Amino acid sequence: NDVVGEPLSVDYFYRFVQAREEVRIRREVLKLQPHEWYQQEDFRWMSSTRLTNVRREDDRVTREFRTLCSVASHRWEFFPKLEIAKLLIFNCALWRAFGTVEFAKSVGFLWTVKEWNENDRAFVVEAAMKVWQGGACCFTDAYRPPARLRNAELKAMREGNENFARMIYGRVCQDLAALWEATGRIA
Repeated sequence: NDVVGEPLSVDYFYRFVQAREEVRIRREVLKLQPHEWYQQEDFRWMSSTRLTNVRREDDRVTREFRTLCSVASHRWEFFPKLEIAKLLIFNCALWRAFGTVEFAKSVGFLWTVKEWNENDRAFVVEAAMKVWQGGACCFTDAYRPPARLRNAELKAMREGNENFARMIYGRVCQDLAALWEATGRIA
């Protein structure tokens, strides 16, 4: 179908959704090479476009975040539910503010946050710096605002500027203070 031409049909949309899911299966389950992912001629354009999975829960990062959150389910019966709910909200928001599996694994699930104070933020910045020093990115390029911050992070890597990286990570952590304050109302 022509991108600017006639309106796309419902049938086309369903074929697109099916093709996108087939690409995910070829990539993640069958472990095929990229040139083998896109087999339908109508959807070859997907090979040059960034798309989310049809079902977000199939996203590699979402699966990892879910694994990290599973530790909370083991504590659900033994700890105040409101406190666990607040921590779930905050940890998920923190991980999404950066967006990479590497960052989330480095930080882990923060159980001890009571105020989101300077010590908590310093711990997260140090965890991010370990990822950065290992040559990996903490910020995803899959969505904004982390994608914009990833460019700054990569610049810091190219220049070997640890102070700049710390400043970026610290600013994101500081920006999460308002969310921490709201977790009780959200939960």
